[in-house]
Amino acid sequence: MVRRPFTLKQFSSTAGVQEVMMGGEGSSTEFKKRILEEVKKLTDHGKHKEASELFKIYFPDIGGHDGKS
Repeated sequence: MVRRPFTLKQFSSTAGVQEVMMGGEGSSTEFKKRILEEVKKLTDHGKHKEASELFKIYFPDIGGHDGKS
């Protein structure tokens, strides 16, 4: 499994991300589910840029093309 680079200092509220990162148990699917839950929390709190950055780190092949052809 390839670990994605991630720095917690990118986010102003890191409690949920830290919990996900330090869990160490469960499947890859559970990990991804928890990342998506954290993305939703960030979005719900108006932190769209942080949510987008987190999503792009763990799901780089999903989403828009960001202006690239």
